[in-house]
Amino acid sequence: EEPADYSTATAVFGMALAENGMADFGPYADYAEFGAALMSSYGDPETFAAAIADVPVDPDFNFTFNNDFLGINAGWNALLFGGTTTLNNTENSWFEEMLVAPEATLAGNAFVNNLRLMGTVSPGDGSIGTIHVGGEFNQVAGAIYALEVGSNESSDLIAVADEAFIDDAALVDVFTVGYVADGDIFTILTADNGLEGQYLSLIHISEPTRPY
Repeated sequence: EEPADYSTATAVFGMALAENGMADFGPYADYAEFGAALMSSYGDPETFAAAIADVPVDPDFNFTFNNDFLGINAGWNALLFGGTTTLNNTENSWFEEMLVAPEATLAGNAFVNNLRLMGTVSPGDGSIGTIHVGGEFNQVAGAIYALEVGSNESSDLIAVADEAFIDDAALVDVFTVGYVADGDIFTILTADNGLEGQYLSLIHISEPTRPY
């Protein structure tokens, strides 16, 4: 008999425990294959979104990880359910697949192979930063890219090695952290193998700023 394959683990961030002190994933448990591929378990998007919405979250969750992690073969998946998770790993330890749920925020300078954004992504850890995606990036309707732009055309970046899929109802929330001059151009997303969709909704520009 071959031993069980525990080569991929799933880390869960920002989930509230049930009254009995245990994790209760509710309807989401019907979708999740923990330790397997998260991206293959979505099924119908509306049903999946409803299941995610029933997971109890901790809105005050705030966790920062500044290191590489240990893993065998495929490594780690990650589920971010609530609050803010700041990840500063390196190219030496990639998360295989990551889901950012609607009430969660991913911050830091993370390295992720496949990223599905239903909540908020905010690159950097107190400053302008980069989220590195080695595979596909998918930003669904209502999900927010919290973007910092600064002087000399500096900005946050989501750098995708494969394809990026941006829903027409995906959102960008812009915060200025330096002088923004007329005519400045910012590169906020790159996708080496193509981009499907575009950002059509800008929900905020912080002050002070100038048109760009």
